[in-house]
Amino acid sequence: MTERFEYKGRWWVPENPDYEVPGLIKYSPESGITLELIGQFKPNKDKIMPGNGSPTIINGYASNNKLFTLIDCRISFYQYNPNLPITNYHCGSMICGSECFSNKSEIRFREIVVSIQFLNDWVQLNSGFHVEYQLGKSDCKIEYNKPKAISLKLGTHCELSLIPCVRFPVIISNNKATIEQNVNLCISQDYYVQFGTLINKVLCFQHLLVIFLQRFPSLLKVTFYRDKKVKAQDQYEYYFGQNFAEDTDKKLQWFDMLLDYQYIEPDFSSIVTKWYSEYKGLLNIYIPYFHSLSKELNLNDTYLNICRAIEAFGRHCLVAKSKSKKSKLKLGKAIVYLYNQYKDSMDQVLSINYILRFARKVTKYRNDLTHANPIISKQDKNFKKTYDMIEQLRAFLTIALLRYHGVSSNTLKHSLNNSYIYSYLRMKKKEKEKEKS
Repeated sequence: MTERFEYKGRWWVPENPDYEVPGLIKYSPESGITLELIGQFKPNKDKIMPGNGSPTIINGYASNNKLFTLIDCRISFYQYNPNLPITNYHCGSMICGSECFSNKSEIRFREIVVSIQFLNDWVQLNSGFHVEYQLGKSDCKIEYNKPKAISLKLGTHCELSLIPCVRFPVIISNNKATIEQNVNLCISQDYYVQFGTLINKVLCFQHLLVIFLQRFPSLLKVTFYRDKKVKAQDQYEYYFGQNFAEDTDKKLQWFDMLLDYQYIEPDFSSIVTKWYSEYKGLLNIYIPYFHSLSKELNLNDTYLNICRAIEAFGRHCLVAKSKSKKSKLKLGKAIVYLYNQYKDSMDQVLSINYILRFARKVTKYRNDLTHANPIISKQDKNFKKTYDMIEQLRAFLTIALLRYHGVSSNTLKHSLNNSYIYSYLRMKKKEKEKEKS
């Protein structure tokens, strides 16, 4: 899904497959999917853009010799002409393969394989390579044995796997031969499920990676399979629009991440299982938390989103502990509660001497930002103060979420000390400790 393309083709709606309209399908990651038709599927006597009746599904056969299913289509442009009207559609997603589908209920698969940005860097499966070389000798022996997949069960009928895949050189050119190993995410079911179900499970894992990496990894390639035994004619490529936050060729080192797979390997299965089992119930926490990582938000909105997430997470934890259905826990009390739960980990990077004072400071600043006039407010001008508090609160919430989902105190301690992610906070903490001494 990283490359732009466009294909000419013939297009029709499932209700009237015999009436085909010529057009051009365009895809780019930033703009998404656009279908430009020279014609229209239904006669339009009003000479204006049709208000309702946009087809949910559009089928087509394109010049790449594949069948397309365009999903969630809506008219984005219409130009009336009695002979050659122009109709453009913007589509939410599309599936490209050996057959097309008439409605969403028919789009069912048993397996999805996804290439995720930074996943290979995060897993760091280097055990497949073995190199024998002695200084002074002219020969070098290189062996590669593909490592075993990392697999775990998600419930009774679903399996999640991190599968190593390798690409060998077919032709050696420029005196160079490259063996490239990558790791893909695979989610398979024992029976056919809606394509949206598989996509949601992929997005769930992607969001877990966000916490580990502290950045958004993009989905580079998505492929559906009807059967678990992979066959060329059985694969369907999936496309949708997404903005790449970083260069897709960028590689991460272990110190660029907060927590890589090697740190959590013994507890990986239990952490992922807990994450999937509670994911939907914690969306009121994750949505503002992930928004706070967006570079498109200004500092004030970022701060407010983190505060919302902390307040929601403290409320969730207290309700789970007390087994009551409701809690009126506010931001200040949520900060105190979460700090007392995970103080040993938070003290690795945060300099909090009096948690009540810290909680009052965060709450007051949140209230000032919420009710301030954005034109004359001094808070909007105090970028450094806002930035410092955002960094503290982001580390605060991230540590609490990781500990809640099963990352041990010792594991988090080692990763926090070695990662560059919160190096700014560690530096500030050391400066304060020097001032006291």
